[in-house]
Amino acid sequence: MTLIITSIIFGLFIGLAGFLIEKYLRKPKTFDIEKLKQISNDSFKTAAKSTGDKALTRANEIQAADFKVMRFSPPDLLIIGGLDLLYSHYIELYFNNCSYSDLPDVFHWAGFRVATDAEIQKFSTAEKPPTERYKLYCIEAESVDSLTTETFYVAADDVTLVEGTVLHRLVENLNRGDRIAPWVLTSHEIDNVTPD
Repeated sequence: MTLIITSIIFGLFIGLAGFLIEKYLRKPKTFDIEKLKQISNDSFKTAAKSTGDKALTRANEIQAADFKVMRFSPPDLLIIGGLDLLYSHYIELYFNNCSYSDLPDVFHWAGFRVATDAEIQKFSTAEKPPTERYKLYCIEAESVDSLTTETFYVAADDVTLVEGTVLHRLVENLNRGDRIAPWVLTSHEIDNVTPD
């Protein structure tokens, strides 16, 4: 009986010692933000890119489940897509010189295409920017408010697709070709930042 009690006390002591060492003696991880920015920029330069109709075809082939409008301040529209946007995304659609978008902030199961002639005519007669200067793109997707597929429109000069894993958190070692999202890097203004 004494041996059992001694073993339990010893086990508790070892567990407590490990906890105290982890909490008070181990240094927190630090990151060299400038180095991570450089690696991310290099990965962006070498990432697979496609434009125009090829970009839309490739975006449909990838079949990302979740999409989010990251930036829409004309003329810039950036949409990111992936399986779980909490941790990362792996496609970015840049709509260049965008003058109109009725996309919701978040949408799912999107299909991308160029608008039909009938859609262009309907769009042009509505109180929206003229399409003579722009190409009209359609995004058929489920919005957060609806489980049915809706058609949304984007008027822009062109679209560019950038592929590659983009992490939404700091990591010590990036896999070849991976990047860290710019908003993660810019949220840390000094080198060797300790993550939250």
